[in-house]
Amino acid sequence: SGGGRRPVLSGVSLADAEKNDVAMARSLGVDGLGKQALDSLRLIPADSIILSRYGNGPIIDGDFVKQDFESAYYAGQFAHVPLIIGSNSAESPTSWFAADSKDELFSIFGKYSDEAKKIYDPDGKTDLRTLGSMVTTDKVWAEPARFTAKTLTRAGVPVYVYMFSYVADDAKKCSPLGAMHASELPYVFETLNTRWGVDDITASDNEISKLIHIYWTNFAKHGTPDGAGVPSWPRYTLTSPHIMNFTAQGNVEAIPEAKPERLDIVEKAFGSENNNSSKMTRINSLLTRSGEMASTEIGTAAPLEDVAVTAGNVPVVKLNNGTLMPRFGLGTFLQGSDSICEHSCLTALKAGYRHLDTA
Repeated sequence: SGGGRRPVLSGVSLADAEKNDVAMARSLGVDGLGKQALDSLRLIPADSIILSRYGNGPIIDGDFVKQDFESAYYAGQFAHVPLIIGSNSAESPTSWFAADSKDELFSIFGKYSDEAKKIYDPDGKTDLRTLGSMVTTDKVWAEPARFTAKTLTRAGVPVYVYMFSYVADDAKKCSPLGAMHASELPYVFETLNTRWGVDDITASDNEISKLIHIYWTNFAKHGTPDGAGVPSWPRYTLTSPHIMNFTAQGNVEAIPEAKPERLDIVEKAFGSENNNSSKMTRINSLLTRSGEMASTEIGTAAPLEDVAVTAGNVPVVKLNNGTLMPRFGLGTFLQGSDSICEHSCLTALKAGYRHLDTA
């Protein structure tokens, strides 16, 4: 689910993780830090904890986890075992960066903003939502995956890279820009008929699922996805960075590296050697404003200077015109059932949020 580059899933300190967990406990009605609180937490059903939507990612505790991914990659401190890695064509259907204009969106690229604009929007006709999805997909998933692939390849580790673009017919209305995050999983495990699979399964859905399942099974058995009866999946190399493309039409083809210009400008702008504190402050500000962080981890997003609390203990954000708007607390798009949606909304209300988007 992303990672490989800071600051996405790169790890939080033990102290911050503990603060997040205390906030989670309070959202579930458990106060205090002693044995009584621990006993109360153990009585809460696992489903309720999962639905609280809290999560820290890797916790850098100095013992079991001592550094973030990117630092470990640069230090060569990783397992030298074969790897399949890749990303989906439209990981997020919207932007993670709360930009109100194209200029604001491209400002996250810093001094490379004009260059990024020419690459992503050469004719100026791409709408802001689509651009936001493109930048988010590349910044959070695609470029970090390529960075990981390159790093392990330089160390002599066999790497196989993919791009998943297939969208089932019955999912195209909610995924108009391409394959969303994790949508490949039911195909990999041949679980299209399960809760997070496909409602109206077609022959094309079954065909590509069978093919992907064979690739992943071959890899688990032999350390390479290649095998009898499937198109050859080339090993990723620095001189010939070919990837396997699972196309929107349901075809499978080995192609040269996808969207290299886009990934190059992301690497140029956000690679560690090019990062600076002012740029990262700008990115984190846009991320937090977007509400994406707040909706996935209620109460754990970094506090904002422009967040206030009303007399009714409701968090609000001061808009540019001075209006105080209840802070966005939850988005329930594509929740698994009405009961889950209801539980999510009630949890958000209990936490103090008053502005919910149930799509």
